[in-house]
Amino acid sequence: SESRRFICLVDTLYDHKIRVIASGVDNYWDLFQNTNISEQERLAENRLLIDDLGIKAAEKGSLDLGVFSGEEELFAFDRTVSRLTEMQTKDYWKKWKTYMENRA
Repeated sequence: SESRRFICLVDTLYDHKIRVIASGVDNYWDLFQNTNISEQERLAENRLLIDDLGIKAAEKGSLDLGVFSGEEELFAFDRTVSRLTEMQTKDYWKKWKTYMENRA
């Protein structure tokens, strides 16, 4: 989903000490809304992962695993918000300069 790709992007940028300038219509901490979705919507959204893991979606509670419940996304997005907040600090930008100097 788009939120997972966004989380992955921020993780990658943060891990490589990349400086980013971006703007948006909404605040970044409001981007991920944990709305309750139906079992059918979760099934459709996670079809490829379910197939890869060999999980039988017809089994009662099979989609209640953390990977499908949204709990992992909430944790990951909390981490993303924290990283985006840190990436705005002068200290983070100084770390980038040090990181680039040490790479050479």
